[in-house]
This record gives sequence, C-alpha cells and structure tokens, in this order.
Amino acid sequence: VRNDYTRQDAEVSGDYRITRTLKARLGYELEAWDRSDDRQVRSLVEHGPMAELAWQVDPGAALRVRYAFEDREGDGYQSLAFLRSKLGAADFAAVRAS
Repeated sequence: VRNDYTRQDAEVSGDYRITRTLKARLGYELEAWDRSDDRQVRSLVEHGPMAELAWQVDPGAALRVRYAFEDREGDGYQSLAFLRSKLGAADFAAVRAS
C-alpha cells in the first residue's frame, strides 16, 4: 500500500512568568499534510490557538494544563479513493454503479 506524505508542523508561542512557580504560555499551532492520491483526504490543514499553564510544585514535580482549539480543513472526502487507485477505470465504474 502506498503511503507517501509530507507533513509540516509550526508553532509560535510566548511565555509569561506570573509568579516564581507559575508560568503561562499562549500560542498558535499549524499542522499541514499533503498525501498521495490514493488517500481519502489528499490535503489537510489543522490550525488554531493554544494556552498552557505550568506550575512548578517543587524542584522535582510540575503540573501542566494545556488547551488547544484547532480547526481542520480538508480538500474533500473521497471514500473510494483507495479502490480507484487499485482498480482499472472499467472495474471502478462497475463498483460505483453497484
């Protein structure tokens, strides 16, 4: 099975120290996929803001809370893409007609 793809990730974020032991982070994340033609979704992009709080309880323990809201955008869902890539044009047309 062919499984070619290119994946790109990016993040921009900034930290703000609230107290000596509490830090906040705000940022924006992006994940983009470009897949082979036989995949159900060829191009996919997820992106959105994120927020994180990190609390250093003591030198040996920390607690992190993170939330991200990401929007997913694809180029259309093709449920039969795999079959189309494996069958000839006539056989694929017969499958779609049945």
